[in-house]
Amino acid sequence: MLQSCVKETMNEEKKILMDENISFSDETTPTIQGNCGTIHQKDLVREDGMVAGNALVYNDKKYFYLELSTFQGIYMWNAYLHIANKYADFPMDQNNNPDIKQFTYTILGRPMTNMKKFRIPLSELSSASYVAVAVETKFLKEEFNSSPTLGWVNGKVFGASSKGRSFFYLKQICRQDQPSANYSIE
Repeated sequence: MLQSCVKETMNEEKKILMDENISFSDETTPTIQGNCGTIHQKDLVREDGMVAGNALVYNDKKYFYLELSTFQGIYMWNAYLHIANKYADFPMDQNNNPDIKQFTYTILGRPMTNMKKFRIPLSELSSASYVAVAVETKFLKEEFNSSPTLGWVNGKVFGASSKGRSFFYLKQICRQDQPSANYSIE
């Protein structure tokens, strides 16, 4: 089941995103139309080093999208996303590690799924931004009450424990002659 989220402002400090179902052309590849520039594919890496899935990152004329998917048997619980102009803008805890509970956007994961999607107004990004995405993951066979393992969309490591990751995103410019769905695997 795919869950998608559209920004809904709950208060000024924290934005909880609404879940809604999105249709896919097949079980693994979203139908992406009207994107601008290149669609970047990045690994979703758990803290134990295992690649658990991937993320597609792109924008159209109005929105920035980040679509998360996990491999068979791995599911996502909650997902957190924060956009910053510099590393110092990421929320950190008292031990100088990323504080994901303070990230700007949250997708609550009830029920657990293998696909989630952030859709954020493009106006909330500068022309070039740092993006950090953390995801709580679990194997299907794990005990329901066991703690999820945190994963990050792959990027530059940051934080005192070197567990946080962020990547640099440059807004893609929309041109009328731009064909849709150019892919870049990173």
